[in-house]
Amino acid sequence: MQIKPNKGLSDEVIEEIQDEYAIVFPEDYKVFLRKYNGGEPHLAECIDDGDFFTSIRNLFSFRTGEEYSSVEKFPLPFDYDLEFWLEHGLIPIGDNIWGDLFMMNVKNAPGRVYFSVHDEGFRLIRLANSFTDFIGLFKKRNLDPASWDEETRAQYEEFSRQMDEQEIAEFGQEEHERRRAEREAGKLKMNEGMIEVVLN
Repeated sequence: MQIKPNKGLSDEVIEEIQDEYAIVFPEDYKVFLRKYNGGEPHLAECIDDGDFFTSIRNLFSFRTGEEYSSVEKFPLPFDYDLEFWLEHGLIPIGDNIWGDLFMMNVKNAPGRVYFSVHDEGFRLIRLANSFTDFIGLFKKRNLDPASWDEETRAQYEEFSRQMDEQEIAEFGQEEHERRRAEREAGKLKMNEGMIEVVLN
């Protein structure tokens, strides 16, 4: 997996976090926090094994980051706040663009990672037995529609057409063209500064 990382944490800060929340991080996750402390994954990163698919928006940081990239600042639903998850031996470590969360066990089976489905009462799906295995699940999908199968490409083209029509109707053709150019430039900028996650 490639990410745009944050500044890593010291061993002292990692110990403080574990003491504050009364949790135990597995060793590979401590390595991740020391080196990267979360980060923004490459746009193309996803899990897709034929039966299960998800992209990833953020790997959460501690003690830093914006509202949607920090464990401590992330706007979790009231009934499923950080305290709730900690009471159940779990901590959020990332999310996708649809509001689903990636959870890690930090009590009885440290390192086990789950996918939490937000519109099904945060139902948990087990993904990996360790953080290292979890990172290894992600592969870059090909974002070029020309490489997709005919049905997927047709669905994408229809969705894009509808979104374009909606934007043109609301803002006009000129503003639509400006926004489209801005989005394309933003994609390139988002993927600048990416590095490969290495957990050793």
